[in-house]
Amino acid sequence: MFCKKQETGTSFNWSTAQQVKPDVTIDQVVGMNKRTIVTVLDFNMRKETDMHLKFAKTALVLAVAILTVTPSAWAQDRFEWDGVLAAGKTIEIKGVNGSIEAGATSGNRVEVVAIKDARRSDTSSVQFEVVEHSDGVTICAVYPTRNSDRPNECEPGSEGRMSVRDNDVEVEFTVRVPAGVHFVGRNVNGRVDANSIAGDVEAYTVNGSIAVDAEGLV
Repeated sequence: MFCKKQETGTSFNWSTAQQVKPDVTIDQVVGMNKRTIVTVLDFNMRKETDMHLKFAKTALVLAVAILTVTPSAWAQDRFEWDGVLAAGKTIEIKGVNGSIEAGATSGNRVEVVAIKDARRSDTSSVQFEVVEHSDGVTICAVYPTRNSDRPNECEPGSEGRMSVRDNDVEVEFTVRVPAGVHFVGRNVNGRVDANSIAGDVEAYTVNGSIAVDAEGLV
């Protein structure tokens, strides 16, 4: 039996010169001999298998790309610092865009984790600086500046310079503060939260909310 080739679909050729449309209807199957039916089913199964293989290859390529690129990106966009500060010393965090959240820890080490994120700007344009001084440690998210005469600087307290222009990188600070250590959070665009701090707290922000719960002076 020969089936006429149809221009609207893919046809199948094999040794008996039979040509059948792969996507056949029930009525067409009834009129076929057994050998033709098996051929059609085999063709469709192979076509479906090929599609699954293509999807599997694509998924494998994406997985390899993620495993290759992501660790490097995480390393660039994540900052960590920890250290021991004596009771009465201060851990100070200075941010520009993003949030600063501090909480208590039962240990004796200050822990600081910062995560950078952005929609358009390059996250690597924002760097972290750690300044140790007689009163404790100050950690800043330092943004690039267009004015080379007045670069941004990380300095303790109200000193230094922290400005930003045309940069949407946000930095989310998380700080763990031991008992007896003071916490200072200074922000520009974002909230400052300090929860259950067993020490003095100072919190500042220009555009954002402030929430403080501390046992010491606020």
